[in-house]
This record gives sequence, C-alpha cells and structure tokens, in this order.
Amino acid sequence: SATTGDNGSNYNTSFGPDSEAFVTLAAIRDSYVFVMTRVSAAGSADGYIHGFRGGSAGDFFVYRFDNQAYTQIGADVNTTTLSAGDKIGGDIIGSALKSYYYNGTSWTQKNSETDTTYAGTGTLAYMVYVTATPTAGGGDDFSGGTVVVAGADADGGGPRTFFASPVGFP
Repeated sequence: SATTGDNGSNYNTSFGPDSEAFVTLAAIRDSYVFVMTRVSAAGSADGYIHGFRGGSAGDFFVYRFDNQAYTQIGADVNTTTLSAGDKIGGDIIGSALKSYYYNGTSWTQKNSETDTTYAGTGTLAYMVYVTATPTAGGGDDFSGGTVVVAGADADGGGPRTFFASPVGFP
C-alpha cells in the first residue's frame, strides 16, 4: 500500500459568503485533516483552510491559500487530544475565521483569526492527507452550508452556527 496519500470531497455548489464546514474523524493517525471554506470555483484554488495536523495530539491551524500557495493566519493552537468519532469544523463570517473541535459532548472554539482577502461566496471541501501508511478511514459525514444566524447549534451544545442551505452525506 501507499506510504502517503490523500482523500477528500468537495461540493460543486457555492455557499456563503458566510459559511461553515465540518467533518467527523473516522480514524486517528499521523495526518492532516481539514475543511475548506470560500474555495474559488474558478480553478485557481483560492480560499481558507481550517484544520488539524498530527496524530491523536497535535495542532489546530488556519491557512489562506492563493493559487495553491499557503499562508498561515495566526498561530497554531496545541491543546487537544483527538479520538475517532470526534469532529473538526470551521466557519467564516465576514472576515472572521474560526476553527472548532467537537469531542462527542460539546463544541470548543480553537482558533479565531481575521482575513479580508476573499469576501465572496465559494464552495466547501474537506481533505485528509496521510503522512504515514494509511490504515483506515479518514473523514466521514462531511457537511456544511451557508450561515444565516451565528450562535449555538441546534441542540444548544456549542458555538456552531445555523445554516440556510445545509448539505451533507448521511
């Protein structure tokens, strides 16, 4: 089997400009897992990345990508131990970029950054890049949509947002 690789998914529909994306971690391994917001549909690969790198313990980060060149926005946040079934997510509301972590009980905000480079609508995507031999899984239940009301999620559990046009894979 391959020693490195990636997999992911994206939507061909634009959302936003205020939007969110999130994914369930099917397995934990030495990898990068991230969701992308405001991804340009023009093929130039512009937008924002909200993600996590490492094995069971690692760093949350936010990047902007400009024609596949990556610029980190803010500092890494390193305080989290992940388990299979946990979720990561990100949203962009105006120029505010936030990353979140869900441990099966509640959502916790990990990063809060600002950037004004991309202000329009865009597609959503997620990707898992494996830096060691893949064993199983990656991402599951990728979903997101256009944010219409910032605040607690539907079950009152955390900083997630309501969205007008939810999409997802059951």
